[in-house]
Amino acid sequence: MPMFAPASAAPQMQAATTIVISEFRTRGPSGGNDEFIELYNPTSSAINISGWTIRKSAGCGAASATPLETIPSGVILSVGQYYLSATSQYSGATTPDYRDAGNWGIADTGGVAVLDSSAIVVDQAGMCNGTAYLEGAFLNPLSGTTNQSYERKFGGASDSCQDTTDNLTDFTNISPSTPQNSSSALRLCGVILPTSTPTSTPSDTPTVTNTSTPTNTGTPTGTGTATATATNTAFVSTAGVVISEFRALGTAGGNDEFIELYNRTSSPISIGGWTIRKSTGCGPNTSLIATIPSTIMLGAGKHYLIGGSSYTGLVTPDLANQTLGVANDGGIALLNGTTIVDQVGLCGNTTYREGTPLSQISTNLANRSYDRKASSAGVCVDTNNNVADFFLRNTSDPQNLASSVAICGNPTPIPSSTPRATPTRTLSPPPPPPLVAINEFVPRPGQDWNNDGIVNVLDEYVELINHGTIDVSLSGYSLDDEVNIGSNPYRLPAITISPGERIVFYGSETGLLLSDGGDGVRLLRPNGQLADAYNYRVVRFPDQSFCRLPDNGGLDDWNTNCFPTPGLQNALSGSFVSPPNVVDADLLCPIADTLTLEFILAECPPFGNNIWRPAYWDDEGWYGEKNLPKSPSKWPVFAD
Repeated sequence: MPMFAPASAAPQMQAATTIVISEFRTRGPSGGNDEFIELYNPTSSAINISGWTIRKSAGCGAASATPLETIPSGVILSVGQYYLSATSQYSGATTPDYRDAGNWGIADTGGVAVLDSSAIVVDQAGMCNGTAYLEGAFLNPLSGTTNQSYERKFGGASDSCQDTTDNLTDFTNISPSTPQNSSSALRLCGVILPTSTPTSTPSDTPTVTNTSTPTNTGTPTGTGTATATATNTAFVSTAGVVISEFRALGTAGGNDEFIELYNRTSSPISIGGWTIRKSTGCGPNTSLIATIPSTIMLGAGKHYLIGGSSYTGLVTPDLANQTLGVANDGGIALLNGTTIVDQVGLCGNTTYREGTPLSQISTNLANRSYDRKASSAGVCVDTNNNVADFFLRNTSDPQNLASSVAICGNPTPIPSSTPRATPTRTLSPPPPPPLVAINEFVPRPGQDWNNDGIVNVLDEYVELINHGTIDVSLSGYSLDDEVNIGSNPYRLPAITISPGERIVFYGSETGLLLSDGGDGVRLLRPNGQLADAYNYRVVRFPDQSFCRLPDNGGLDDWNTNCFPTPGLQNALSGSFVSPPNVVDADLLCPIADTLTLEFILAECPPFGNNIWRPAYWDDEGWYGEKNLPKSPSKWPVFAD
């Protein structure tokens, strides 16, 4: 009988769909107990792994009854986040999220697995054909005392973690190992990451990962092994090239895009062969969108401009007609080989971002962009937090290689070194103005929005947003309804809201009660001038929300049929309240809900005649041309 299996097709590459073991080893420089297991969330949603267990199989045999670790309560892996467990003899530089006081003793011919709280195997990897924890073909056992590990591969074009349920296909042996913990930057599987301590000398330019000085070959090595050298795996953006301005949507629509790079150092940097990648929407998938030609050298303080296929800017791109296709809720990254140099995102779950993401720019046909800020010292801000590093520019300002040497944020030319007899003084630009606006309001609540246990007019709310680039104190600002009508103005408390922050004020707090029959909402500055206002007509159903769409600029169009989202981004749909498709105008009683109960009972259904509805007057005429005072109408009620 033949001792070999029939030939079959190789398993197809596919992306992982849940928590995976992304890297592990059974031995390292300290010997057979220098072990670690790294978990990773490759999905588009956070996953709670509290109570999950990490286990081993006892050599080439059965599973061990005792877990290596039971993950503590409250551990939630965000999109792209790692979790690192290790033994007492672990010798890696990355601090584990969990460190065992003893040794695990995972056999080199054994297996490892992660099980959920129901003891169901979520992922597993083995190094022997008979071990309990194994998917498909087994991995070769590790040997020796080198800094090695097994790391999960890319998932093909999707750039997510590869998971074909075949260990030999999904993992590759690497040296040195690259364990990551929950504090590491969010990354893809298989990408060799920057170290946690960036080098301090700005001379470490991004050319070091490719074992030789830049040449005209135009194809960086990018093998993934050379980039692990310790000299320059830190984020280059702390001292080198950054994404300085970009947009995913412009006056010509979704392909009217550009990406501007900037050299913030005092020395030229070769960026030839570097690439631009995008993360597709609010999720993990990424793809290549541009490759910088091999000959490009970016001088100190100079810009490099990449233009989309429908780019309409007046400044000519250095690399034009690129099919960028950056989603309004996606992200972009600049890479040198496999090392991410800089990245920025517009969604909390997109792969490419740093810290808190930026708000989406979804207004079509607008010349807007995100531009990197400049500090008071005149250098580019780069805190590795997108919302702190960029500001929304209402008129984009792209610059290319031919543009003047400038700092980030504004095209302020550096003065020439040639002495002049009468130098011209350059005035500092004025500080950005405080920009606060009415973002949403609900005049006719149908839910207990203020959580006081009662649904009434006190659940009415007005939401404000800071759509500027600086913090704004609300001290002295006031909210009011129509001028000299209805409620008294409410003076806002002395609190400060940050750029992009929303704050909600309920009727129970403000005493500002809005009429269902039509009213106005006004925001007044401390000097009494009108900062923002909106007048509305009849509120046609409970929880009808009036909101700005989109709500990232405070100057966009109002929508009168929004989904109520106090404190959250405005939307036209949701799962909590659904506005009715058809409203019966005959049942509508468009009078002020702030009137006395007796008046409402006399006027509105089910007891009143609702003379405000057109059917009362128009359906059958004025009671057959009868004289109203002599007819059995509701006028006697008023006589009483």
